[in-house]
Amino acid sequence: MPFGIYVYEQIVGFFALIYAPARRDHYWINHFFIDSRHQRRGYGSAALRALVAVLRAQHPQCHSVNLTVNPSNHAAQHLYRRCGFADTGEVADGEPWYRLRLTGQFHAAARQHE
Repeated sequence: MPFGIYVYEQIVGFFALIYAPARRDHYWINHFFIDSRHQRRGYGSAALRALVAVLRAQHPQCHSVNLTVNPSNHAAQHLYRRCGFADTGEVADGEPWYRLRLTGQFHAAARQHE
């Protein structure tokens, strides 16, 4: 499912949410980006918080959200960690794999950033 990230009526970013119909307990964020002209304004973290809220409300069976990130994109890695994602230590297609747990301890940690 593709999603645009908008500020008022202007698109500033994009991502795709992917999950297998038979396994809706694990979701993947693909191609998450904020246009370079709009970075460092909080839009990425706001979009991730909004996505988590949608998953909690509309997909209560979702236990975690996963993504991979370019190993040289330190700003994105920092954003994901700040939003509660943790490096799993695994690598997919040469990129570190991050996971955000939506159950257990995550709830308290994530709400501190909201």
